[in-house]
Amino acid sequence: MKNRIKILFIIAFVGLFISPFSSQKINFVNTEIEFYRGQIVSNILKITNTDSIELLFKVSISHPEKWKILGDKFKVYSLSPSDSLFLPVRIVPLGKIKGNTKYIISGYIFDIKTNEPIISTSFYVKKPKYSNWEVKAEPASKLYLKNGESNINFGFNVRNIGTEEENVNLEIYTNNFNNIVITDTNRSPLKSFTSYFSLGPSEDTTSYYSANLTESIRNFRRRDINNFNLDNKLIKYQIFSKSGQSILSNVKTKRSAIVQILHLPNSIKENPYPKLTLPVTVDANFNNLLSLNPTLSLFFNGRTTLPNQARLIYNTQAFLSTSYRPSFESLFFNIGYFTNNYSIKIGNVGGGLGYGGRGLSAGYRFSNKLSVGTYFSFTPRVFQSNFFTAGLSSSFKANNNLFLMGNYAHSFGLQGLNSADFFKASINYSFLKNHSIHFTPVMVRTQSALQPNASVLTFNLNGGYRVNYLNNKATTNLNVTSNMGNSGTFGLLASSNRFFSHMTNFRISEKWNISLQNSYQDRDSLSAQMPRMVNLINRINFNGHINNKPFRPSIFYNYTQYAFNSFINRGFMYTASTSDFQKNTLFTFNFQAGFKKKLNDPRSIDRFFFLSYFLYRYRVWTVNLRYGYGSISVFDLINSVSPLNNTQSLALTLNHQYQFKNPKWVLENITTYRTERTNNRNSITIVPQLYHLTKNELRLSVSPGLFWNSIKENNSEYPTKTNTSFMLNFALKKKIGIPVPKAKKLYTTTKFCAFVDNNGNHKKDENESLLENIVISLGYNELLTNINGEATMYNLFKDSIYDLSIFSIDNLEGFFPYYESKYYPFKDSVLLIPFVKGVNVYGEIYIDRDKSPGGFDLDYDLSKIRVSAYNGQDVHTLTNVNGKFSMYVPYGEYVISLDNDVIGTRFRILENDIKLNLDEGTESVFITFYLVEKRRKITIKKF
Repeated sequence: MKNRIKILFIIAFVGLFISPFSSQKINFVNTEIEFYRGQIVSNILKITNTDSIELLFKVSISHPEKWKILGDKFKVYSLSPSDSLFLPVRIVPLGKIKGNTKYIISGYIFDIKTNEPIISTSFYVKKPKYSNWEVKAEPASKLYLKNGESNINFGFNVRNIGTEEENVNLEIYTNNFNNIVITDTNRSPLKSFTSYFSLGPSEDTTSYYSANLTESIRNFRRRDINNFNLDNKLIKYQIFSKSGQSILSNVKTKRSAIVQILHLPNSIKENPYPKLTLPVTVDANFNNLLSLNPTLSLFFNGRTTLPNQARLIYNTQAFLSTSYRPSFESLFFNIGYFTNNYSIKIGNVGGGLGYGGRGLSAGYRFSNKLSVGTYFSFTPRVFQSNFFTAGLSSSFKANNNLFLMGNYAHSFGLQGLNSADFFKASINYSFLKNHSIHFTPVMVRTQSALQPNASVLTFNLNGGYRVNYLNNKATTNLNVTSNMGNSGTFGLLASSNRFFSHMTNFRISEKWNISLQNSYQDRDSLSAQMPRMVNLINRINFNGHINNKPFRPSIFYNYTQYAFNSFINRGFMYTASTSDFQKNTLFTFNFQAGFKKKLNDPRSIDRFFFLSYFLYRYRVWTVNLRYGYGSISVFDLINSVSPLNNTQSLALTLNHQYQFKNPKWVLENITTYRTERTNNRNSITIVPQLYHLTKNELRLSVSPGLFWNSIKENNSEYPTKTNTSFMLNFALKKKIGIPVPKAKKLYTTTKFCAFVDNNGNHKKDENESLLENIVISLGYNELLTNINGEATMYNLFKDSIYDLSIFSIDNLEGFFPYYESKYYPFKDSVLLIPFVKGVNVYGEIYIDRDKSPGGFDLDYDLSKIRVSAYNGQDVHTLTNVNGKFSMYVPYGEYVISLDNDVIGTRFRILENDIKLNLDEGTESVFITFYLVEKRRKITIKKF
């Protein structure tokens, strides 16, 4: 091989010294040729003798080493003066050929007399590169868990369907890492969710995984007590795969696939109740049952969709105790009726202006652009009113860039109180793609009952501006609020208040961004108890990653003025967090540290403060720790007697949820310890809470609480004071339905029963076994038969037609369901699903070989050829080494076919896509596929 390389090098090198004044002309007809895999390269070499004497020569073609040239390499040609010769050049590309790479094919003429090259020419050949691959979920894109099953294996197959080797990375992720753990098939945690591999043309590989649903693992994850359902409920997860090429590739193509994992219930209520019913959730809390003043808080809320598709929403709440007995009028309640075009609401209403209270509100939408509304309210109650308010509102959306709103309300003062008119307008406008503004002026005109001709005006202005710039890397938000108050008005409107906020965010890179936040508030004095307050907050936030771990530090500088005192605090803040969803752990840490100082006290010095928060969660255990040395909150600076004297405080909380083997019982324990060094205060709180959950959506809970605290003032002669108390609470939560009188029964219930029909009579006999894990798809719902072979669909729409599909998760070895594809539930019924023995479709492949003398007597491997029976669903099998196959299919009309792609171009199938009608009278069908090898034409030449 080394000698051949030397020869090619010499030929190419000699071409550099060929005389440019040769009397011959040579060129290839095509200067560049594309070829595909399996093709030969063919070109025409034209040689012209421009000399006055006859030319005797040989032709030599240089090409890549493993390629082959067809023809006689040593043939001598003669060419008369002024004559031309056209020689065909055929080359067979062999070996590994890289796509999108040009190969030079050179042709040389050697003079027989001198044995020297006299002239050369060349052309380019190139194989186009086709880069593509596909990702498929295995064994299917939709997987079903059996009853009681929490683990399932799945995989993603990546196949290179391009012409070149591909370096592919495959990444998997799920839509709910909180409730699913992905491991390898040995149940070992994955170190990485990304796989890397290289695939040659037509090669494939499969990455296998295992999914474990943690909801079924007791005490691995906290249960949601507020949204519980003990029924065998529907659980749906999606696992995604995303594949791409190497980062060095110029083509950034992506391919993806999805695996959906379903845990189906054994029963489903398509509608909650069998007839028109108003569902209500009752939440009752009995507190301090062992005290002299027990209390009861009641909450009722619900919503339903009426037959005309309108939505009805209703809720109320009440508070009862031995010292407080509310009247019916004081109860909070709301009833709302909503359609696509209008709405009506009764109860506690308000239009955003004036006084809210009990009354009526309504709205109507003329189109997607224009809507209006009105409301009437009595404050605080209908029959004990201080104000009566009537208001109007409207909104108009001119286009995607302009939105307008307007409101007006008048509050009539009763019993000698002031009246007021409220005016409000709002505009939101976007312009120049990246800019938007909003502006909302409010005016209030107040009239005194004692001086009807005198009025006081109050104005409130709110505005904002937002812009994206630097190719959307930077965003700036500005907001301004100014309230020009007047002492003749009421509430906060009686004082002036100014507020300004700014935020700019800049994205440095995909992993880093920085933001600047500023806010300024200046509130005038309201009273002696509420003097003037000024608050200025400045903060710079950094958000990024170092070694793939989040890094989020901040620096701040704040100023507070309250009455005649002013304070500053400045410092550093840092937040860190990490989680492991495989182990269900979470760690969060946050701290602030810096200095604070009182500005109006010359003797004041900087005081150090440190605030920290720590949280660690492991499965159903959670630990919280708060530690503070000093404080920087505005409330503490204002209300503390000595705001700059640092105090130390610590709070430790342990939270644990225990899930019993019986899923009806759950115990939560919360234990808290607090201590403060300023007044030597210590406290311990222990509050266990036991829940009892039932299948009829009833939740009961009992919560005893033990409280202990002690306090001893510094430099005090009094002994330590201790106090111990006990509390007992009881709670009930239940969802009930209130039937609407004289409402017709709109729904029916169907129970499905799946069994093995051994004798084929389509009836359930005593000796026939029931079938578990049968998937029943009815309309848009899917359910699974239980151990008794039963699945129930409650409250189906009466007199409706549902699409029905049934199959088994387990392999029943030739048994298939017998059912109609349409189901009509006109009354409560039991629908039997017999599984009968299917029809055995078997056969073989016969080959008619080419009998020409040039044929090779080889035995073909006829294994792994796909044979399919299709009738909307694909039932298939693979042939063995002798080309024989066998499979069972249910009754019906089918098209039986052989995979043409596997057969290739060397054979043709005389008859494919064979139609069959398989009924109950057929036990088996034999099919032969006849393959004919294409005949070769052989020409024998004698020399």
